[in-house]
Amino acid sequence: NIIFSNAASGSAGAALSFSERMRITSAGNVGIGTSSPAFAVGGGLQVKGSSFTSVRVTSGGNTGIDFSQTTSGVSYLYNRDNADLIFGTNDTERMRITSAGNVGIGASSPQGDLDVRNGTNQTVIIGNSGSYGAGEYGRLLFKEGSSELAYLQWNGDGNEYRLMNRIGTLTFGTSNNERMRITDGGNVGIGTTSASEPLQVFNA
Repeated sequence: NIIFSNAASGSAGAALSFSERMRITSAGNVGIGTSSPAFAVGGGLQVKGSSFTSVRVTSGGNTGIDFSQTTSGVSYLYNRDNADLIFGTNDTERMRITSAGNVGIGASSPQGDLDVRNGTNQTVIIGNSGSYGAGEYGRLLFKEGSSELAYLQWNGDGNEYRLMNRIGTLTFGTSNNERMRITDGGNVGIGTTSASEPLQVFNA
């Protein structure tokens, strides 16, 4: 092993007490703050501290990006600058979190909280690893604080697809125009926004 140590300054003639700071093991692993760097698979660099511990990479006058962990195990990946955070594979960008917090998958300039794009077909999957059983479902849920507002849901019971507004009216449209409405009382209106009967059809 190769061990790097330092000592606090002392007075002439007094013995110095050295403390290990970094070690390169015979296997080529590097430990900072630990004399026995360990990894789940393979090897590399391990940085260990007694409190909140970070590794920071900085370019030029920027603050940098931090890889950090608390003593309770909470982990952080932070870009400390007002700039995007990019993830990639095969030397190609795959996902980006902008400085404003928008997430783009296949989109380098996401136009919303989550923007998913592809050159051909786009698919977002909510699925079960096997088959949906009784009482199991896949759901896209809309909330306001802790209150559930509406959801799209596939139910394992009876292979049912459900579109539900939990607090108000459900509307359907084409060409940016409303065509049909189900009121919160259950009346269906086609061509009218104020159906007063179970089914009311109006054509101007």
